[in-house]
Amino acid sequence: MPGATTDQSDTDFPLAFGIVSGSSAAPGRLASICSALSAALSRPVTARVLPSYAALEEEVAAGRAQIVWAPPLVAIDLEDAGLVSIDLCCTRGGQAGYHAALFTRHASPIEKLADLKGSHAVWVDAHSSAGYLVPRLALAAEGLDPETLFGRESFLGTHARVARAVLEGEADVGATHLSLDAKTGRPLSAGWLDAGAGINGAFILATSGPIPSDAIVFSKRLPADLKAALVAQLTALPAAVLEEVGRLFGADGFAPAPASHFAKLRALVRGKPTKATA
Repeated sequence: MPGATTDQSDTDFPLAFGIVSGSSAAPGRLASICSALSAALSRPVTARVLPSYAALEEEVAAGRAQIVWAPPLVAIDLEDAGLVSIDLCCTRGGQAGYHAALFTRHASPIEKLADLKGSHAVWVDAHSSAGYLVPRLALAAEGLDPETLFGRESFLGTHARVARAVLEGEADVGATHLSLDAKTGRPLSAGWLDAGAGINGAFILATSGPIPSDAIVFSKRLPADLKAALVAQLTALPAAVLEEVGRLFGADGFAPAPASHFAKLRALVRGKPTKATA
């Protein structure tokens, strides 16, 4: 019966790799990754492209998805619900984490966070860590209420659209992802690069993080040896498959998630201090 829960005590049960995407190219790209995993594991791995994170959680809970890509806050929710373990992070530029940046134009009169009162803010979407959730938590930590701070707020769907809206003067401030050099603190990559601006093309008002990268999580129903095999195969994908990983996830590979990697983000969400390191 299609969509039925598989018997995961059976060592030969098929696996499903679940993601959320509205891209028409996503099913084919995920299928390429699943094909490589199928060959490496000698068991079928199928692609499941879902329309929402609620649908994704439902698939995991029902045992119809065992390997899942999820943004960090979604991954935390799934793990806290007892459904998955967070085993891998996407890497970008060799890093498994990044920062969130609130930014404006260099010519903007906004120079500090207090100047944001009454401004027009643009966000990626309500599930975006760097493009919405973490910057708002950081504002609250600075004593600014994000619910009343702005005169207008808009969701634009992508980091590139957010950057263009700010840099072209259609909005006052935006939020996006930012990678920083661990030694110098200088920007290495940023969301405004997607809009064609240079690395120093925006004025950074504040940064927050580090934020763990998107996660690959495994159903807690999976046996330990199968999880270990999945980790081994996903961290050793051939170059051709990594090209599909880049197109689908915007990542250059996967790496094991350190045990404390999500602790700071959990603490920020819950409003509690932490001594854990990222």
